[in-house]
Amino acid sequence: MVMAAQAPGQQLEGCVGPLASILPCPESRILDHMITMKAFDYSITDIASLSGVGVKTALRIVRRLESDGVLLRTRNVGRAIMFKVNPGSERAKTLEKLSFQVAHERIMDAASANEQ
Repeated sequence: MVMAAQAPGQQLEGCVGPLASILPCPESRILDHMITMKAFDYSITDIASLSGVGVKTALRIVRRLESDGVLLRTRNVGRAIMFKVNPGSERAKTLEKLSFQVAHERIMDAASANEQ
């Protein structure tokens, strides 16, 4: 599936991540992005832009997710602090499992709808 180019922070209509599809809130959008791209680390500004939430909101959420152990500080790049999903966190593993389960169900539903 080819996706059209979009401005940073702007989501394509109808493209909602797995967690945001069942829990539509900024936390879910951030978690959707961070779980999907868990191999990479991101600054607060990047997280906000890629998740489609405001920088202040992203900062508040990332701080809470960090204190809960879901996100982990990885390094500093200049003045920016980089974050990624904490691979050792049971909470992060549970959220990842839920995210992939919801994504799988959405794919199966779409496939069965296309068959009919």
